[in-house]
Amino acid sequence: TMCLTCSAYAFFAPFFPLHAADFGLSHAEVGLIFGVFSLAQLLASPLVPPLAAVLSRRLVLIAGDVLLAFCTFAYGMVPHSDAAFWTFMVLRAGQGVGAVMASVCLYAALSDAFPATRGQVTGAAEVASSMGWACGPAAGGCLYAMGGFA
Repeated sequence: TMCLTCSAYAFFAPFFPLHAADFGLSHAEVGLIFGVFSLAQLLASPLVPPLAAVLSRRLVLIAGDVLLAFCTFAYGMVPHSDAAFWTFMVLRAGQGVGAVMASVCLYAALSDAFPATRGQVTGAAEVASSMGWACGPAAGGCLYAMGGFA
């Protein structure tokens, strides 16, 4: 989960700036699209623990993964229009919210499930996160080279 969650952020890095030019987006707009992921995480992260307490960690984790996947796949369906920038912004923010829902619930569940080895398990989850950050751009670039954006 953490590997895929982190790769979703980095997946677009090799090709999205090139593709954004087809939509008439500026470099500044591309920067905002990339940045809104982290802003959405910042704003949503305090809301996830109370939500998980009401709905269950498992449900919030699954909902976060589904939201992240939906927003990621929807990128390829954004039409060329005047609303493309805002559509990308909403999808990218959705990715950030989905990612933080999944990661907060996963780390909490790991902490509860492995209290005696909490540090080791958290370290392993961080290794998986780093693998996602490292492999995401390579995977995105390869898939883009094979099939394009849409």
